[in-house]
Amino acid sequence: VYFFDVKVQSDDKILISGKRTKQGISDHGFVFRLNVTGSFDTTFGAQNNGFFSDMEDNNPNDFFEIVGRMGLTSDNKIIIGGFNKTRGPGSTITYNAKIKKLN
Repeated sequence: VYFFDVKVQSDDKILISGKRTKQGISDHGFVFRLNVTGSFDTTFGAQNNGFFSDMEDNNPNDFFEIVGRMGLTSDNKIIIGGFNKTRGPGSTITYNAKIKKLN
């Protein structure tokens, strides 16, 4: 696991982004959100487990390999940026910079 950025939202929840390797899965970027108590915020992420990972959220062919930077909007929305990995026909892999706004 590599951590690249940390932000604190106006409600004091903590965001941490980076890159991790999970057994049997390629390297992929993540954002996780912690409550003030240090527990995972289970209202965050598509699986309500405190994690954002577009690879694990049913997108294994077009995903962030690294989430390197985050920003917050005035209404606490999360903007992430990093390197995106896309698997195309014939296992062709391309990398691009990507920015995404999380809900």
